[in-house]
Amino acid sequence: MLRSIFTTLLATACLTAPLRADEEAERIRGAIQALEHSLVQVHYTYDKVKTQVEFMLEDSRGGTRESQGEGICAGLVIDDQGLILVGGHIFPDPFNKTMGFGNMITGQSSSPPKSFEIITSDGTHRPARLLARDEGLNIAYLKVDDPPADLRPTPFDFEAELQVGDPFLVVTFLSKKYEYQRSFDSGRITGIEPGEVRRFLQNAIGSFGGLDAQVDPNGAPVIALDSGRIVGVIARPGREAPSEMVTEGLSDKSASHSVRMTFVVAPTVPSILHPSAFQPALEDPVALLGERGWIGIDQLQPLTSSLARFFGREEGAGAIISLVGPGSPAEQIGLQVEDVLIELQGEPVVAGDNDDINLLQRRIRLASVGDVLDVKVLRDGEEHEYRVPVAKAPKSVYEAETAVDDVFGVTVAEVTYDLVQKKNLDPQDIGSVIVRKTPLAGWFSLAGLAPDDIVLGVNEDAITNIEDFRRVMKKVAEERDDEVLVRVKRDAETRFIKVRPEW
Repeated sequence: MLRSIFTTLLATACLTAPLRADEEAERIRGAIQALEHSLVQVHYTYDKVKTQVEFMLEDSRGGTRESQGEGICAGLVIDDQGLILVGGHIFPDPFNKTMGFGNMITGQSSSPPKSFEIITSDGTHRPARLLARDEGLNIAYLKVDDPPADLRPTPFDFEAELQVGDPFLVVTFLSKKYEYQRSFDSGRITGIEPGEVRRFLQNAIGSFGGLDAQVDPNGAPVIALDSGRIVGVIARPGREAPSEMVTEGLSDKSASHSVRMTFVVAPTVPSILHPSAFQPALEDPVALLGERGWIGIDQLQPLTSSLARFFGREEGAGAIISLVGPGSPAEQIGLQVEDVLIELQGEPVVAGDNDDINLLQRRIRLASVGDVLDVKVLRDGEEHEYRVPVAKAPKSVYEAETAVDDVFGVTVAEVTYDLVQKKNLDPQDIGSVIVRKTPLAGWFSLAGLAPDDIVLGVNEDAITNIEDFRRVMKKVAEERDDEVLVRVKRDAETRFIKVRPEW
């Protein structure tokens, strides 16, 4: 267990007494200057979707209004070969259907970044690519293949001992309006919580970094003001709202109030991810994170008090398996939904809340491909032991190959394992082609094709993968038929849609 790497923060306007103002100002300037070649701007693009205002103004033609958005975050230089660490907040949950008020106005979507570029302190631009993601800690690593010569590794203090009351700085950037100048926020550590941090902060972080001019501080370095050393990065533990509320002794009104407090108050407190959490991945993130372990226990649920009574266990003494992937190692060796996982590798499973579940799932993901995990489950009051082989995790929606046809107006992607799980598709659809976007007034949009349609064929040609789609659409464009018949699967139905191109 990592020691004390989740540290809650509270931003303050003043760090020290007025008599020390000059001294503190000098320390702040020195800390920012020391990061000149270790902190870079990371610019990225993403697909924007229709805003709430556009939805209201949408006419009967349908389609997807789309444009390209731009984002910026802080990047920390890991070595002089172009390895950059960024916050995982730039990789949103592609299945999240909730949108905040700001997203309703800006059209920020759950689309992952499409391209990256780093900009150093002297204005040098270099393209970058995604190298690896740590989904457990919610951080990512980029690679600059032609790095500038002046990059300097970030001087992390892996042995830092953080204490309540310690002053700190968080260094990031101002927005484009202010030419991306370096900026800082200050505060003091207000609490220490042992355990492992799972998530980086999201956009809404209360008073901390509250200036409109400031870039989201997720992934930004945290500097101990007394030593000038970097003691972590801004992070979020990824707490989720409880799946159930214990309402004994509470009125419906008070229980409802408790739920609101869970959603609104908890996410506003920033935290520090101690560098010891990600130190193992710094030398070779691809070796550690490139092949994610997978056994097919795709959803786990904590054993809360009421569920514990149902299963005849103590609260937190296990985790309920709520989804077993079809064809997965877990299914093949006999694990079932409603089994209670009580031991993993000979150690008792403790899962009283979603934080415990995140830790448990991370342990499974970090298992090496080819290993065997010893698990013990409780089923109908009896214990069963299994040895589950660890396979390579199937391709995720972030890794899905896409294709764009500008002639007919459509963007498609290959169906991935997690997409099948989230959208309750047929497992046989994995690898097939699903419609992501149909631009407004495009030929496919006008004909009635819609996002989430699975394209089965065009005219007499079957389409089973992305390469089929590219080949068939090229053939159709060359033949220039007056009518094109597209066969799709929508929900559980197969439909034929006639497209009339205006060549």
